[in-house]
Amino acid sequence: MMRPMVLTRDIILSGQVSWAGSSSMEIRVRMYYADSGGGANEEEEDILVSYFNFVAREQETGKAAQINTLDPQTAVEQAWFAEGARRSDVRREARRVAQSLVKDEKQLLLDRLRHKQIQTMLDASRPFATLPALAPRDTVLIEKTVLTNTLVTQPQHQNTAGRVFGGFLMRRAFEIAFSCAYIFR
Repeated sequence: MMRPMVLTRDIILSGQVSWAGSSSMEIRVRMYYADSGGGANEEEEDILVSYFNFVAREQETGKAAQINTLDPQTAVEQAWFAEGARRSDVRREARRVAQSLVKDEKQLLLDRLRHKQIQTMLDASRPFATLPALAPRDTVLIEKTVLTNTLVTQPQHQNTAGRVFGGFLMRRAFEIAFSCAYIFR
């Protein structure tokens, strides 16, 4: 967000394709006040500008599908297109680097180091688990923070297929998490 929103003013949300590659496109979404007119000085009027990336996939194979090309006409559209191409290149390079790191031997060494650090922490905490009196007073073992709940669902909590609604389950999970945090804070 570029500036705070004034909720008493009308807001316009507009979007357009700002860049298109061979199988992906970038959508530029702009939020601005209705009374600002969306004139020539867009940046001063914008409340929010965001970019969404979409990739076309073949339904049968799941592979990238060819999309139509984009032909920017105005100087502003050409600037958006160039920025979108730059962001696409940055994303492509980040994917390439991430893939090469996975295969790299340095990654294996880092994994071994992390494993050794985790093992050291577990070894250091083992006496507290076996002799809790040695632990600091404000320490609670994770195994002592368990909170369980059993509930019976009623027909109104189920959909037409007889399965429990996901929203109902999420609400119950949140309530248990809140209760657990409250009890063991």
